[in-house]
Amino acid sequence: MCSSDLFSPTAEPSADGHDGHPGRPRLLAVLAFPETDEIEVHLAHGGRRVVGRARIGGGLASAAEATAAALHELDGRSRARVRWARIIEDTRADLVSVAVAVDQGDGDVCLGLAAGSSPIDAAARSTLDACNRRFTRS
Repeated sequence: MCSSDLFSPTAEPSADGHDGHPGRPRLLAVLAFPETDEIEVHLAHGGRRVVGRARIGGGLASAAEATAAALHELDGRSRARVRWARIIEDTRADLVSVAVAVDQGDGDVCLGLAAGSSPIDAAARSTLDACNRRFTRS
């Protein structure tokens, strides 16, 4: 079971208001820079914006690791580590679905699943999905 209070479920809603889950970090951008072998994941939460970075050589796991790094930047307590990330077969040509397993650093492993416009976008979103399970279950 995944449970924690890293991001309070009673915090203010995200600026876009579309997710209906107050207190959750919001994905702003996922950027790949092949020339510098780096991927960046930009998150916002509680009026703060942060950037997590990872080497791009790890593929989907790199996007997930950059997301975990950004979550750590937001609160300093997150110890999420990516175990694996996989593309899930999808019939829609315009979206890619990715599943991830995230070790929360305390023995809990949470799974996330999300779709995105690219594999790295979907990997970042699925990492947030896995980690957000901790933010809303207590």
